[in-house]
Amino acid sequence: MKTKFFLAVGLLVTAMGVSQNTTLNMQGNTADLDENVFLGQDAGASNTLGLENVFSGFKAGYSNTEGSYTIAIGNKAGYSFNPIVTLEEPNNTGGAIFIGNNAGYYNTKGYNVFVGYQSGYNNTASANVFMGTSTGTNNNGSANSFFGHGTGESSTGSSNVFLGSWAGKNSVGSNNVLLGNDTGAGNGDPVVTNLGSNNVIVGYRAGRRSTGNSNVFMGYMSGHNAIGNKNILIGYQAGKDETGSNKLYIADSDTDNPLIYGDFSANELKFNAQKVGVGFESGAFGDFPDTTSLITDVDYRFFVKGGVLAEEVRVRLQGDWSWPDYVFANDYELMPLSEVEGYIANNGHLPNMPSAEEVEEDGIALGNMVKLQQEKIEELTLHLIEQEKEMEALKAQVQLLLNKQ
Repeated sequence: MKTKFFLAVGLLVTAMGVSQNTTLNMQGNTADLDENVFLGQDAGASNTLGLENVFSGFKAGYSNTEGSYTIAIGNKAGYSFNPIVTLEEPNNTGGAIFIGNNAGYYNTKGYNVFVGYQSGYNNTASANVFMGTSTGTNNNGSANSFFGHGTGESSTGSSNVFLGSWAGKNSVGSNNVLLGNDTGAGNGDPVVTNLGSNNVIVGYRAGRRSTGNSNVFMGYMSGHNAIGNKNILIGYQAGKDETGSNKLYIADSDTDNPLIYGDFSANELKFNAQKVGVGFESGAFGDFPDTTSLITDVDYRFFVKGGVLAEEVRVRLQGDWSWPDYVFANDYELMPLSEVEGYIANNGHLPNMPSAEEVEEDGIALGNMVKLQQEKIEELTLHLIEQEKEMEALKAQVQLLLNKQ
């Protein structure tokens, strides 16, 4: 019966133009102020000068005296919120939205939006958007957007975006983007603190104990314990324990030898791969090179389908690949030109050189080909020297005959 009575009184007073407040509660304040709506026991109970507020729920907006433009929906939502205009804070007039039991319970600043049970419970800063149970509890940073259960709990940084349960818990950095449960935070671990700023961290527990700045972590537990700056860690547990800075990891484990590793400070890029292909449409390494002999792509690491343009290419031979200076050794058996002629007649190419068919089928091993060509050049040089000696001997004999005439 009392509820119906107060509802009737509120409607009657409104109709008579005495006030534009609507109070539906047991002990609500009915001060002669405009356009407030208080619904619930002790909702807006302390309001004296506030305008255009909506408080709905048990003791919603209870402590507000002169704050305006605030919406508090839920038991004790915005309970202690009482913005007061001062010389230091001339714009502290209210303008907050609290939805959920105890949402913004001890909040002290305006221009916040808190949605969820105990969302923004002990917030002390402004211009935040928190959505989720206990989101932004004990936050004292500004211009943050937190979404998820416990997200941004005890955060002190500003201009952060956290999405995921417990994401950004205990974070003190600013300008971070954290996406994923426990991202950049430690669930239930008060020791874990994310100190860095300007990071983008995506993945469950990625960057959980990270303290660096300007990092990009993507993947489950990527950069979990990383403490350096300006790292890019991509993949499952990529760079999990990396302590350096300016590193690039692309990996699917916490290995120290990722598939792709880079050092931005040294301008280095390394591939820990059996095969690296460039210019493949199908992605099948077996498609190129197409060989039918003993030479297979298993022996090679880098494949390019198309041309390669370079100012210089240096080939360093390994193993038993000796340079052909052995041609000049005293015990080297130089094939006589007559035998070379016979070999060419029978085989159609120089001795110890690949045939046209072999080159067409298998390509050219550049290092070996340069070696073989050098061998032929040195053999040719020896033949020229020998012919030079023969010519000098013939010239001497001719001169001797001329002198006898």
